[in-house]
Amino acid sequence: SAIMLVAALVLVETIQGTFLAAVQYLEPLGSFVRVYLSVPALGSEEVRVDVRKDTASELELVDGSNISVTLPKEGLRLYALDSVA
Repeated sequence: SAIMLVAALVLVETIQGTFLAAVQYLEPLGSFVRVYLSVPALGSEEVRVDVRKDTASELELVDGSNISVTLPKEGLRLYALDSVA
């Protein structure tokens, strides 16, 4: 909805810094891995991050590991949530 989009845009404008995150699970997708994160400082919504497969390996990302993440404003992409009928 338009309200959710405005709220997300405001959040993107105000997010700065580094946050503690927990890796919920990894989804291998060919040359990259989609990492599903829980970031308590950003609320209850899941954060998804796509990283190159070799980068995920170098970072030793595994389900349940705790990591620090920095969210650069210029690198964020917002996508509409799928409607639930």
